[in-house]
Amino acid sequence: LSADMVVLGIGGKPNVELFKKYLPMQNSGPDGGGILVNEFLQTDSHPEIYCVGDIAAFPHANVISRLEHVDNARRSAIVAVKNLVREKRQ
Repeated sequence: LSADMVVLGIGGKPNVELFKKYLPMQNSGPDGGGILVNEFLQTDSHPEIYCVGDIAAFPHANVISRLEHVDNARRSAIVAVKNLVREKRQ
């Protein structure tokens, strides 16, 4: 397999310690999960707070999921900004 560049991330784990006292958390997975958000990426207890990327635990197909991938981080940030300014709910 030939490549000009390979980027490999190993062992990354979201650091949610700062938020555990203030926001609802997903309590599953080897790292303890992420911050629970709704379909608009708002936290359940504080809808004025949005969460994106690896630490967001969002509803998908009737389960709470986290997606640790750079593409998810980029796309979820765009969705959160659109929802924040109420341009369009996604």
